Amino acid sequence: MERIKNEESTQKARRAFTLRSVARRDTTTRSDGGGGKGPIGLTTLFEPSVPGIADLIFVHGLNGGSYSTWTQDDDPDKFWPAKWLPHDEAFQDARIHTFGYNSSWAQESVLNIQDFASSLLLSLKDCPTIPREEWAPPLIFVGHSMGGLVVKKAFLLSKQKQDFASISQRVNSVYFLATPHHGSDMAEVLARVFAMAGERPFVKELTRNSPTIQAINNEFPEQANEIRLFSFFETKPMSYGIGKSLVVEKQMAQLNYANETTDYLDANHRDSRYEGVVMSLVSAASMTKDR
Repeated sequence: MERIKNEESTQKARRAFTLRSVARRDTTTRSDGGGGKGPIGLTTLFEPSVPGIADLIFVHGLNGGSYSTWTQDDDPDKFWPAKWLPHDEAFQDARIHTFGYNSSWAQESVLNIQDFASSLLLSLKDCPTIPREEWAPPLIFVGHSMGGLVVKKAFLLSKQKQDFASISQRVNSVYFLATPHHGSDMAEVLARVFAMAGERPFVKELTRNSPTIQAINNEFPEQANEIRLFSFFETKPMSYGIGKSLVVEKQMAQLNYANETTDYLDANHRDSRYEGVVMSLVSAASMTKDR
């Protein structure tokens, strides 16, 4: 009887969480906490009617948002993790989530990449729609730009703390979209521009071979040797000021690990192409079905 009550309580919590997520999804205004870019924290976008085969988590990057980063042409109907993926046969049995955090470069902040990573871990641990057991379905992350570094740091933290052991053991694949694994020269420019306007530790951490990036890269290869890694680099420069350049150069967006697959996106840093990523995600989703 007690077990039945616990299951009913869990189901109610999941339904309530999903309903709150749906409500927030229709209200991407400044009241969402993300400056009009989407909610802060973990939002469940889709939960299948059958037991989920995987949890797919999207993590935005610098100056991005939990909705805006994954929306093409600023069109709400092109918010592809919520509008398109659930209708793709490969993802109909997967739970889909998006994680938001305040990475605005326009605001002074005391936060750093580890703070964002810790918040991601706690959100995953406390989310009622994500099972907590070690044998639960695998976790698949998609990180754009700095979001990839947040995912890497979150994974490393999960390996260090017993409270998050079930998370680290379930990580199956990570997709890095133009992630500055070795830093970005553009971040160097931003750090100098904002130096007189107040602290933004996470911007400074994105500079080429910063201490934070070096520390992550020293630990990650050994800890992540059983995870499927996919690194995508951008091919189109972005216009800024008086010129154009790639925000994250090809060599900076690759890890060069044995368990890493690399590919390119026919896009610039602001354009998270659905077509360029979805086929690779289909492969990961298909493998979870075969487990």
